[in-house]
Amino acid sequence: MKKTHYRKTLISIKVMRDFIKQKILNNDLSDINLLLDIYDSKITELSVIINLKTGGDI
Repeated sequence: MKKTHYRKTLISIKVMRDFIKQKILNNDLSDINLLLDIYDSKITELSVIINLKTGGDI
């Protein structure tokens, strides 16, 4: 379960990163703050998953 969630989270981070890059390159900054907040929360989620997998503290 953790492994599947890890993979899905990692893929969503990669997709979001590319999407945000493309919006910036196209000079389309609408909703950029919202996208960055979601991106940040996904990175935090990935960090928690990694800590759970390695037995570290959250």
